[in-house]
Amino acid sequence: MENRAEYREEKMEISYKSDYRHNYLTVRCDEIMKDNYKFRMLTRNDIHGLLPVSERMINGEGYLYYDVTSRQKISVFHENKLMKAEDIKRLISEIENTLEVLNKFMLPEEGLILDPEYIFMDMDSKNYFFRYSPFENFADSKQLLSEFLIEKVDNEDMEAVE
Repeated sequence: MENRAEYREEKMEISYKSDYRHNYLTVRCDEIMKDNYKFRMLTRNDIHGLLPVSERMINGEGYLYYDVTSRQKISVFHENKLMKAEDIKRLISEIENTLEVLNKFMLPEEGLILDPEYIFMDMDSKNYFFRYSPFENFADSKQLLSEFLIEKVDNEDMEAVE
């Protein structure tokens, strides 16, 4: 998975910020494109399965703020916990549901980031939330998810292995 760091560094400038009530994953954008269809859909709608996102201008630079409050990256959640068949089925099902919702909003699926570092789990509901980028193509991130699942599968759970 050594290409994961290269993948992230060359694609985006990401940081985490907190205020008194929320935690955010922030992505610096060269410019906020308010007339971009994907950008408008993402920032003006509550799209099931996606992290809520808003735009902010700070010192003349544009940022997307993804709300990750009460959510944990699956890469951290499964750091020391292997994934059973039910975990994998639920994740795959939520990816499929999110892709269907993207289709309804006419958003291309290539913007859905399937890198485990950017898939979050709500700690109360155990629902998954995905980051969507209105500006870049992340079709390659499927490989990162596949590698993660291979590493984290519980090898004693034959259904999960299959």
